[in-house]
Amino acid sequence: AEIERLRRQLRDSEMARQQLQNEIQAKDNKIAELTAYIEERERLIQQCESDKAVIKNDLERHAQQIRALQDELDRLRGGNEEIKRLQAQIQQLTTQNQNLVVELQQKDANITQLTNDLATQTALAARLQTQLDNLAPRLAQLQAEIAQYRQDLATSNTLITQLRAENKTLNDEILRATQTVTNL
Repeated sequence: AEIERLRRQLRDSEMARQQLQNEIQAKDNKIAELTAYIEERERLIQQCESDKAVIKNDLERHAQQIRALQDELDRLRGGNEEIKRLQAQIQQLTTQNQNLVVELQQKDANITQLTNDLATQTALAARLQTQLDNLAPRLAQLQAEIAQYRQDLATSNTLITQLRAENKTLNDEILRATQTVTNL
């Protein structure tokens, strides 16, 4: 009965340890996914920041070109065809600038969204890490219980072996005594 109880406890502890290891593995996998997600979001943020810098440079270059063309336009007010050409260039650059401003605003919105996603995923990863940290002592406790159950089982097995040997010795003595009585 004691051995069965120890075996049940060992089996229950093994099952609890296995479930805990499965849970830890699942959380480790989730943390790995979150880490990859966070790294991708950080890369996208860097890309958006880089794109913003290029757009800002284009805006500044276009602004300089518009100023230069405006200066040239002012200087050439007398030549109508040249004025029309310069006005068309100014209009084209102005349209390009407006498009770049819209694109810059979109990049800012993307960065904000990615930053929010990153914060959410970072918080989730921290919560999962805390859960893993909290599970580690329980796993150690279960492993210690399993070791104790195994030790108790080994001790019980040794005791059973000794009792069987003693039983055999007693059976042999009874058999000899019965043969002696029968011979008398």
